[in-house]
Amino acid sequence: EPKTLKLSFKLADKLTSASLTVHYAGVVPDSFKPGGELIVEGVYQGNGVFLAATLMPKCASKYE
Repeated sequence: EPKTLKLSFKLADKLTSASLTVHYAGVVPDSFKPGGELIVEGVYQGNGVFLAATLMPKCASKYE
């Protein structure tokens, strides 16, 4: 939602197929993309919902 800067998405673990719904409010990093690796910091609310305070997309070429 561009006007409110709110974003919700599913975060899935490729190894276990487990997933969480992530809610985030704020400016989304330019390198954020569906299917990319992501580090999320915040608070687990329970019932499969994570409230993110920080989104950090991983860029393999930048961190190798």
